[in-house]
Amino acid sequence: MIDFFTLKLLVQLVTSAIGSVGFAMIYRVAGKYLPLAALGGVLTFAVYYTVEFFGMGVFAAAMLSSAFSALFSEVFAKICRAPVSIFLLPCSIPIVPGSALYYTMANFIAKDIAAAWHYLGIALGVGLGIACGIVVVPVAWQLSLGAIAYIGRKRKKKQSE
Repeated sequence: MIDFFTLKLLVQLVTSAIGSVGFAMIYRVAGKYLPLAALGGVLTFAVYYTVEFFGMGVFAAAMLSSAFSALFSEVFAKICRAPVSIFLLPCSIPIVPGSALYYTMANFIAKDIAAAWHYLGIALGVGLGIACGIVVVPVAWQLSLGAIAYIGRKRKKKQSE
């Protein structure tokens, strides 16, 4: 028998895959990359869920999961010889704070300002976390590739001497 907690997580993972594939189709990603978009969306949400489950907060969960998404996108873009953005955008969709934005607006309209500010804080925290995670990984990726190339040139120059 499956308990509610496990069923809820399973539904969230399945909808993460469906949402990622749906957005990949909107962005006209080639069909051969759709399974990778689904896998990236599921794994990104799994990282978000795990970090939040261990009580690190929505900012840390969003930052770490979007950093994972960016790393996943960099790796598979290199493997598939495709642009990073065709993986990064669909993989990041499951962590977009849609419900927090909805509740922010609903509470502003209902004139429950305290609740609206609460949900706005959550939405901003998640949004900032996503931005930080997406920025950090490509910078580190390019720095590491540059360092590897530099070390390779040094070795080649040393061997030729």
